[in-house]
Amino acid sequence: AYVVNLTNGGNKPVEYTVTKDGDFIVIDGEMSGEYLMSRSFTVTVDWDKITGDTSGKITVSAGDRTVNITVNAKVIDTDSKLPMTHYPSNGVIAMNADQYADRGSADGISWTVLEGYGKQKTSIKMLESYSKPFKEGQGPWADYNFYIPEDGEYKLVIYAGQGNNVSFDDGTHLNAGFQIDSDDINVVNVQGEGYISFVSGGWYSTIEQGGRTAELALNLTKGEHTLRVWGMDQNLVLQKFVILSPNESIKKSLIGPKQTYNTGMGDVDQKEAVRLIVTD
Repeated sequence: AYVVNLTNGGNKPVEYTVTKDGDFIVIDGEMSGEYLMSRSFTVTVDWDKITGDTSGKITVSAGDRTVNITVNAKVIDTDSKLPMTHYPSNGVIAMNADQYADRGSADGISWTVLEGYGKQKTSIKMLESYSKPFKEGQGPWADYNFYIPEDGEYKLVIYAGQGNNVSFDDGTHLNAGFQIDSDDINVVNVQGEGYISFVSGGWYSTIEQGGRTAELALNLTKGEHTLRVWGMDQNLVLQKFVILSPNESIKKSLIGPKQTYNTGMGDVDQKEAVRLIVTD
């Protein structure tokens, strides 16, 4: 569900009307009226009235202004073969780090959930503490299952905490391994290439922003896949993983996209509305 907010930047009441061109579009709220500051309505989809991908339009009119809102209803089969499968919403899959399907340990160390840590209010970190790094494919791991609707070039965005590599014995990097299915492991320095803890600038800004991001290009086929995250360097905190479809990009934000649906949430519903501001 989405909430549409109509706002008034002036000091006179605004008369408005709302119309729709698809019977699958459900609007909960006043379709016409007057407001001085703001007015809202909720948009949902009647899934019983569509059998495949469908588009419609909502038109908001006020005075000499008209805003058209496109409503794209995409039907996705959520009967997954893999547990805790994450699905896309508007071209984005957002997986909180604690929403893994499975995990494994190495030398008694495993990815451990840190409740309340970070802007996501949950993160994972390798515990117990360990000073020597793991080689790729030999450390603790966590699996995240996800569904891709079509073949294409995608992008993985990794949201990490602001921690740095605290040991220079094996290099100044803060590495982790990222593997899709049985493909090769991609080692990513989450700190960024050339960054040296206690030497390079910018750490204060990562504290202010609540972390840092790193990106990895992915070539994915339609269907279910597994992202395996391999622990390597100690002190890395992971908060969220976002997979972007070819035509999507990360909007300016410190926290990233809100977590999208996964089968661990139970049946798909429309209880929680996402706010969409109409400013034109």
